[in-house]
Amino acid sequence: MTKYLGFQGSETSKSQSSFGGTLLKSDTGVSITGQTTSFTYASTTATIDLTSAIDVVGQQTNFAYLSNTATIDLTSEITINGQTTGFSYFSNTATVDLTGEINVTGQQTSYNYQSANATIDLTSEIEVTGQTTQFNYQSNAATIDLTGQINVNGQNTSFDYASNTATVLLQGEINITGQTTNYQYTAVNGTITLISGNRLDLSNLQLRYTDDGLIVSYTDDGLNISYTDDGMTANYK
Repeated sequence: MTKYLGFQGSETSKSQSSFGGTLLKSDTGVSITGQTTSFTYASTTATIDLTSAIDVVGQQTNFAYLSNTATIDLTSEITINGQTTGFSYFSNTATVDLTGEINVTGQQTSYNYQSANATIDLTSEIEVTGQTTQFNYQSNAATIDLTGQINVNGQNTSFDYASNTATVLLQGEINITGQTTNYQYTAVNGTITLISGNRLDLSNLQLRYTDDGLIVSYTDDGLNISYTDDGMTANYK
């Protein structure tokens, strides 16, 4: 049974244009609700197979994408705007296989990516913006296999990456900016390799082994090695 595209609220706009594209039916349909909320989908060749729904809601804008199996091939973009919230995804060639979800919400802007098995091949970028929050990901060639999640939140901006097994190989960079920006990476078995020019920056590198009190740090002041159980300290400046 064919589902409808639903619209509720004042000043709600929707546009969909496709040339040679296919939008397969959804169990729950595609709905757009809210006052000045807009959802725009444009593609020259695109196929979307949804087992759930796409919802764009109101002033506290929310974009929820949930699917057990989904493949998106975009030559254009998806843009969602609400007050100061924006989510834009642009790629010439991209395939996304999600078992989790993507959420972009509100003034306290958050971008959540969670999947048991996901591979993203991007030739462009992903941007999530809200008030002073910015998350920029740009790479010519990148593959991400996540068992954890990526979170970017609000004015008190934080980027949290947690995974039991994760490998991220970036030809570009990850930039996170905000008022009280925090970057945290936690992994039981994980590797992040950043290639940005020909420079390797170790200015804030710190290795800590709390059981034996071993701390190895390299800061702007130089190298500091301490082993508290034996009282050994070595400083190099």
